[in-house]
Amino acid sequence: MQRGGTPTAYDRVLSTKYGSKAMELAIQGKFNVLTVIKKGKLDSVPLEDVIGNNKEIGAIQDGTLGNVKVVTMEDDLVITARNIGINLGD
Repeated sequence: MQRGGTPTAYDRVLSTKYGSKAMELAIQGKFNVLTVIKKGKLDSVPLEDVIGNNKEIGAIQDGTLGNVKVVTMEDDLVITARNIGINLGD
């Protein structure tokens, strides 16, 4: 999981919980699973249940289709980021 901004105490605890559950699963020999929270409890789901559910977004530069969304520098999100002082490195 990735979130923006400065990590909060909740973020730190959540990442620790996910990491601990992932290690527990690895020790049990359970691989190819994704650590999740279901109904407020740590759990896991097989990767097969979560992969392949992405929509095709559009053509990549070489003309092939893929699950990549290209954000242009004119995108509202980029403009908003700049308006609030975020430097995008350009």
